[in-house]
This record gives sequence, structure tokens and C-alpha cells, in this order.
Amino acid sequence: MFHGRHVRLTSPHVITFYGGYLKSRVFISKPRTIAELRQNIKEEIAAIPEQMTHRVTENLGVRLEQCLRNGGRHLSELLFKN
Repeated sequence: MFHGRHVRLTSPHVITFYGGYLKSRVFISKPRTIAELRQNIKEEIAAIPEQMTHRVTENLGVRLEQCLRNGGRHLSELLFKN
């Protein structure tokens, strides 16, 4: 049986990916105020390429399918792949 507690591929993982991506982009200009930081975040979110969103979504789907085939067990060969 598939148990959600074994799955480490939830939407927070997608958020973590985008968070890392955004962090790398938002701080390039070294914002000095919260307002500048917020503006950078808004601009970078708007600039996320549609193709990237599709790839992230497809990758998540592949990982979830793999998890289902594996009975919800740990997918170390997939999770730690660079």
C-alpha cells in the first residue's frame, strides 16, 4: 500500500526548487530594502520560463509514478541523482 508519509516528493519539494532558483536570481542586484527585495521577487517569478515550469511538473510526475511503482518506498537512486 502507498503511504504518504514515505513520499518525499510533495509540493514543498517543488517550492524548494523554485525557492532556490529564485534566491539565486533575486539577490543578483543586491537589493537594499524590503521593497526592492519584494519587487525583485515579483519580477523573477514573472520571468520564470514556461518551459521550466513544464519540466519541473513533468519531473515531479515521473518521480511520483516511480514512487507508486516502488510501493511508496525510498527512491535513493532517483532522489540523489545529480
